[in-house]
Amino acid sequence: VSGTPISLFNIIGISLRKIPVRIILNARITSYKAGLKQITVADLETHYLAGGNVINVVRAMIAADKANFPLTWRQA
Repeated sequence: VSGTPISLFNIIGISLRKIPVRIILNARITSYKAGLKQITVADLETHYLAGGNVINVVRAMIAADKANFPLTWRQA
């Protein structure tokens, strides 16, 4: 609905892996709408499973992008 390319199979896979779907989808939609199309659903899932705060990292990447500071997902 939001225009962000997320397949139904991704959503089902996220829920089967016991990851909160809402966190991943909100982060993906936010990053996609901000123009950060290089961040994948798999990147977000991996970061969540590693114990990271997905929303804060996405917000930091958006702020870095607005400040014209080159920041990759790995660096963030």
